[in-house]
Amino acid sequence: MTGFTAHAVAALSFAIGMSAMIASVPAEAAEDDVALAFPADYKTEFTHYLTADRQNGTQIISIYANDIALNGARGDGKLPYGSILVGELTPALKDADGEPMQSMLGHLIGAEEMAAIAVMQRIEGNDAKWGEDLKVGDWAFDVFSPDGENLGKDTTSCRECHTPLTDSEFLYSYEHLAMKPLE
Repeated sequence: MTGFTAHAVAALSFAIGMSAMIASVPAEAAEDDVALAFPADYKTEFTHYLTADRQNGTQIISIYANDIALNGARGDGKLPYGSILVGELTPALKDADGEPMQSMLGHLIGAEEMAAIAVMQRIEGNDAKWGEDLKVGDWAFDVFSPDGENLGKDTTSCRECHTPLTDSEFLYSYEHLAMKPLE
């Protein structure tokens, strides 16, 4: 194969691979990901219920819930439509080797500035837009900058991560929100 032919084959292979990746993401994902409004008053109107290291080992999350979510979780255990959760995402500081830094307590040490704000909102009928493998109890997801600008992120990975959490209202932090362990 000549150099030109090899480059053409590589470019074609890349294009086919990208097309397959794009085709595997639901067409609705990009459109639906930006549907939520930023709850600008979350720091004063919502309840902060948890700050913890995220499962990814590189971020700290501080989570707030509106009264609908809080009352549902602490009442009958169900988060009704209209529930909104807000997660402030702060990157961990990194050491000289680029590894996340931990305190003597074994927790990540956060940077001074948060990187993004993730919002989850339970909207009746929202799951109808998604395939079976991406249904998460009618939760919608969106990601904003710290100043409230929608970042237009494809939140398919959020859905994929929360899908298996059927026993906890699709939340990793359910026990903290409900203030009781799962039964």
